[in-house]
Amino acid sequence: MKNFDFQIRISTVNGSGSSTANEILLKCFVFSGIHAVGKNIFPSNIAGLPTWYLIRVTSQKYEGLKSQADLLISLCRETLEEDLKSLNGDCWVAKESPETPSFLNLDIKNQVKKLSVPVSLRKPLANMIYVGAVAKHFGLELSTCSHVIKKRFQGSKEIARLNLEAFELGYHEASEKFKLKADEFTSAPLLIDGNQASALGLLEAQCEFAFWYPITPSSSLVENFEKHVSDLKLSATIYQAEDEISAVGMTLGASWAGSRAMTATSGPGLSLMAETVGLAYFAEIPLVIFDIQRLGPSTGLPTRTSQGDLSFAHSLSHGDTLHPVLLPSNPEEAFQMAQFAFEISEDLRTAVFVLSDLDLGMNLKISHKEDFQNSKNKASKKNKLPALQPGTPLGGFMTRGSGHDPQGNYSESPQVYKEKVMGLKKKIMSYNLPSCIFKGDSKSSKLFIYYGSTKQIISELQDLIPDNVYFMEIKALPLSQKDINQLKLFTDVYCVEQNRDGQMAQILQSQVQVKITSLLQFDGWPIQADRVFKLYNEALL
Repeated sequence: MKNFDFQIRISTVNGSGSSTANEILLKCFVFSGIHAVGKNIFPSNIAGLPTWYLIRVTSQKYEGLKSQADLLISLCRETLEEDLKSLNGDCWVAKESPETPSFLNLDIKNQVKKLSVPVSLRKPLANMIYVGAVAKHFGLELSTCSHVIKKRFQGSKEIARLNLEAFELGYHEASEKFKLKADEFTSAPLLIDGNQASALGLLEAQCEFAFWYPITPSSSLVENFEKHVSDLKLSATIYQAEDEISAVGMTLGASWAGSRAMTATSGPGLSLMAETVGLAYFAEIPLVIFDIQRLGPSTGLPTRTSQGDLSFAHSLSHGDTLHPVLLPSNPEEAFQMAQFAFEISEDLRTAVFVLSDLDLGMNLKISHKEDFQNSKNKASKKNKLPALQPGTPLGGFMTRGSGHDPQGNYSESPQVYKEKVMGLKKKIMSYNLPSCIFKGDSKSSKLFIYYGSTKQIISELQDLIPDNVYFMEIKALPLSQKDINQLKLFTDVYCVEQNRDGQMAQILQSQVQVKITSLLQFDGWPIQADRVFKLYNEALL
């Protein structure tokens, strides 16, 4: 098939070993030359609750999901009714009973008994049976899939053998229904998530300290950085603090001493960092914070995605603050912006946020190795660190987090304070942050704004919308005056984002007197183009 667009919905229970199997299935598609997107929707408890994995394979190379699936793999009785409602077709596999309608006669429960393994291993190996069946259903080559499985379990030949045996049970039981046309990748594809890419960016930026407190979904960023530091035998220090307040305080101290230091957190942790971030802003001390957003409020839904921290991070502290915020949209940008954040922070002597989210941070995406080599934004500490930076030989001076004049002397003068905070704002507003990217029909009266991981649906949304439209991708806040002037040219403006209140729209409307209609998906699931298109049509009524 030259033109295809299928979405697979796999319903299992958390802790059953399905995550590994589903990742293998995604890689089987990708390394067969098929463009595929995988999203893991999992609960915050350790085991027992429903979990979903969605894979979309599409010749159009769309990056987002559809709201409905074309194929259902149902191994969770609890969600079967809900899963069937999401199904666009009538093809599905049932675990419990071979009499239940299915697109192939695959009795997983009895098939797994054919494996000569202890009962304790049957549950995870059962997942590999449906992986094999789906691979055969779409015409994937057995040799390619076998290579993926052996690579995944290269640490144990026996585990690899058992998984391959289970895979082949499903593969040989199924029939080939589609033969998908493979893409000709310009180079070998690389599957990487945003947190892994950010960790590589920290290496490239020569980050020397990482202070953190574990919190989903940011933990894997520091864990990957720590692994790279250990494997490469680098001198960087990674230290788990007792809480987020200590973590950001340690980061600030290391930065003040002239080192490159960072911390990573999510919304609840960011709340605890507010006072220290204000200190960095007012005392003009470099500080780099990665915020991998999750669904809130309070502790919220820690394994669901969101863009709910935008306005919070942009003005974090107790008033009269304005922080640069970088908004990566894919792993390549997470890699680059991890480096650029240090440059900005050192140039401006202020706190800088890299605002990612769970969808970008924890889901594998197709990239290529050259995207992470010879980085244009490589930040050399030796060359970029200003001569008068705190902690450098010429950079010793006194300052304070309370009222002070330009020389760092204590002052409660109203005029001194006013001049100080206006100067801080001007410093940040005039800095050359990454500019917005515009594409589409520049003569259109309609402008669509998006940022961060919402970018993944834009090419599909552009195909769905019958009108000629212009698109504006925001890469950082605050906007430059040039981008603000461009925004002022439009009267029919829409903003796509993943929070309840349209935070980006509110921020922009505070700067530009333009009415912005928000198109919002804020239920914690990865954003979907067909749902946003429906919201757009409703807004037109």
